[in-house]
Amino acid sequence: MRHIKLFWLCLLALLTATEVHAQYDTENFTVTKCDDGSNLNAHFITILNGVKRAGLVEGLPMLCVTDSDNITSIFQIPSMKRICEMKEKDGYFRQVNRDGYLTAKSSLLTMQTRPNFYNFKNEKLWTCKQNILLSDRKNNVVVCETDAKGYGLVAYDMTTGNELWRNTITHRKHFPWYNFHINNRDSAVYYLMADSLWRINIQTGTAKSVRFESGRKTGMKLNIMQIIFPSAEWRKEAASSLSVSSEYATGTNSNWLVKGDSIFVADAEQVYCFDHDLNMLWATALPEGTGCKSHLSLDGDVLRLMGFGVAFKQGKTVKNG
Repeated sequence: MRHIKLFWLCLLALLTATEVHAQYDTENFTVTKCDDGSNLNAHFITILNGVKRAGLVEGLPMLCVTDSDNITSIFQIPSMKRICEMKEKDGYFRQVNRDGYLTAKSSLLTMQTRPNFYNFKNEKLWTCKQNILLSDRKNNVVVCETDAKGYGLVAYDMTTGNELWRNTITHRKHFPWYNFHINNRDSAVYYLMADSLWRINIQTGTAKSVRFESGRKTGMKLNIMQIIFPSAEWRKEAASSLSVSSEYATGTNSNWLVKGDSIFVADAEQVYCFDHDLNMLWATALPEGTGCKSHLSLDGDVLRLMGFGVAFKQGKTVKNG
C-alpha cells in the first residue's frame, strides 16, 4: 500500500439484537497507517436484521444493501450516509441512478410487473401500467411491453417517465430479452434475437432487422421422448421458451462473437458475419437439418461452430438437429 491518500472499507456486519437499537448504525475508525503516513479509514455498518445481499453501484458512488426483512437502503460513498430506504410494499428494487431509484411491483390481478420511480425522498415521480422488460441505468431508459404478447415496446426516460419511442418486435421464435448483446462501442445499441435479428438504439428507438432463424416450427405437441435433462447452463433458456409460441422449438442459435469490426452469430441455417451496423458481410450455409443450440469460437483466424443437438420448447430442453 504505497502513496495511498485515502481508502474506504465498507464492512457489513450480520448481527442479531435482543435489545432496541437503530436499524442501521455507522461507526468510523482507522484500520492502519499507510506507507506515506496517512490513515487507512473504514466505515463499519451494523445491519441488525442481517444482510440478504449487498453490492456497489457501477459508475455511481453508492452501495445498495438489502436486509433480511427485504428493506433496501442506499448509502452514499465515501460518507456512508444512508440517502434512502425502500420497503417491500413499494416493490422490489430494480435500478438506481443519480436522481432516484426504480422499483418493480407485481400485480396478481393483471399478472404484470409495473415500474415505479422514486426520488431519494421516497416520493413517487412516475409509474405506468405496462410490464417492465428492461431497466438500463447507463442510458437512463426503461423498456416496457404494450400488449399481452409482449410484441409492442415502449421506452421511457427513467428519471422523468417521458416517453422516448415505440416499436414492435414479434417473437414467436425467440424471446428477444434473452441472450441479447450490447455493443461494446456504444452501450445504447442492443442486438436482439427474435423472429428476426435486430439492432436497436434504446435511447432513440432507431432499429434495423434482418432475417434470422432462432427457432424451428415443430407443431403444438411436445414429444415426451425428445425431452432431455437440462444442464444448469440451459435452464434459464429453457424457461425463456415459455415466452414464445408453443409451435416453435427456440434457441437454434449460437452465442454472439465480436472480433474487431465484425460480429459473428449462427442460426438454424447459416453462420453470419455482420458489421456493427448489422450489414451482412458474408454468410455460410450449415448442413440441412443440423440447426440447434450452438457455440461459436475463434482459434486464430479459424471460426469454429459446436452444435449441442438441443433446442427449447414449452419450458423443456429437447433433442433437435
